[in-house]
Amino acid sequence: MPLSLLIEKTHKAKWDKEYNLIIPEMKIGDFEAFDSMNLDEVNSYLSKCQLKSVHSYVKEKNIDLCEEWLWDNAYRIFGTKSNRPLAKRNIDLFFDQQIVCYLNNDGNKRFFRSDYNKTTKDPRIELVRAESNSSIFLSDNWIDISNDGGVAQEGGVTYPNGKKPLSLITRIIKACNMSNCTILDFFAGSGTTLHAALVLNSKDNGKRKCILVQNKENKMNICSDVTYIRAKNIINGYNETPPFANNNLRYYRTGFVGRSRSMQNMRKLVNLATDMLCIKENLYTEKTTFGEQKTHKGVFRYFDDGNKKMLIIYREEAIDELVDIIYDMDVDQPIKVYVFSPSEDPWEGSFEDVSDKVELCALPQAIYNTYRRILPKKKDAVVMPEDDALATTEKEEEQFNGMLNFEYDEEA
Repeated sequence: MPLSLLIEKTHKAKWDKEYNLIIPEMKIGDFEAFDSMNLDEVNSYLSKCQLKSVHSYVKEKNIDLCEEWLWDNAYRIFGTKSNRPLAKRNIDLFFDQQIVCYLNNDGNKRFFRSDYNKTTKDPRIELVRAESNSSIFLSDNWIDISNDGGVAQEGGVTYPNGKKPLSLITRIIKACNMSNCTILDFFAGSGTTLHAALVLNSKDNGKRKCILVQNKENKMNICSDVTYIRAKNIINGYNETPPFANNNLRYYRTGFVGRSRSMQNMRKLVNLATDMLCIKENLYTEKTTFGEQKTHKGVFRYFDDGNKKMLIIYREEAIDELVDIIYDMDVDQPIKVYVFSPSEDPWEGSFEDVSDKVELCALPQAIYNTYRRILPKKKDAVVMPEDDALATTEKEEEQFNGMLNFEYDEEA
């Protein structure tokens, strides 16, 4: 489905005093509802309405007439404009209501006042809404957003290298017209993108997620000292700014895994790759047991947040035993299964007896390619368990209840 940008209109700089009539009876959404009503229904509604001067109305209601109030009430404020053909068409007609709806030649509903001055050469008869006509399209030159003012205080962090205004990034994200999406920012800076996503989510109940990436710059740890701090501030609240509840934050550091083929490098890779799979599946709640079997970091890990389930297997020898566990489990939805293997075997045969309980997932190609490159070959020396902090220890093997009695071959 093709997507298009949604750049909303923005208010003009000042209120146009030509919009000086109000329909007090009108409520938010009433005007939009006219689209689904026929002409008689609209006029029946309008027969109960009267135009009043804005100034007389605010005086009667003891309202402070300011531009903020005018913009807030623009949905029920109108102006009049000349429409000589319309006036000529209605000059001999009598209406028992002040506001009348008619169908224009293009089939659109238009509105006019029946008590217009019929002696005027160019009568102001047609009613136009302030909300529709006192705003303008931004085009491609956004001069209404300033980098001055309170931008420096946004997010509760100082960032001297070009902090973007929250209103600017909010408009850019909103323009994509998608409230359930993942936003990736490779140049996160102070983290304005995340801030904007949370602001929009709070306004439209969206489910936007944000991935921020930032490197060191000029010996400054921007990601840890600025980006991460701002993210925590806006989620937890800072100064007088209330928190954005029901959000979570995860912080990852990138690092290097050695290129040499060794068990140590392989273990490091699968441990780090697991974090990437958690991000991919948006699933972070790790369990210490699978069925009634204790999990082992060097053999398999299991994640379950109550909505989604994921099983990651690092040693192929464990598959048959794990299939037996799955066979005896009651699952309300398939368990996503990832297998770290030197081949691209999808393992359908091994999981055939539990095919209705699992969803076999291929490793992302980048992870698979790297895994194959550093997986020890038979001729390569293998790092012994005592030298491998991520390997399954002998004690853990014993606690595995004999289910998986794996041996570490000194040499294949």
